[in-house]
Amino acid sequence: MLGKREPYHEGHLILLEEMIRDGRCIAGGPGVPHITQTYDGSDPDRSVHDPTRGFFWFTSTEAAEEFLKNDPYAQAGAGMVSEYN
Repeated sequence: MLGKREPYHEGHLILLEEMIRDGRCIAGGPGVPHITQTYDGSDPDRSVHDPTRGFFWFTSTEAAEEFLKNDPYAQAGAGMVSEYN
């Protein structure tokens, strides 16, 4: 996932920083799957340090929808954003 997200990561962070500064996003950040994983090095593309989820707290539904509309990850397709609520 890290390699796939690289071209979009900076724009993603810039959007979040803007929304936090403007008071439309309270907090957020990366997360890992809600399962226990043991990383033994056998799969270099997947480790416990490879975030596959993000959690964000917006001040309104409109702010969340704006983020989703403008987030480079969401715009990229290719499985970068598969679900939200």
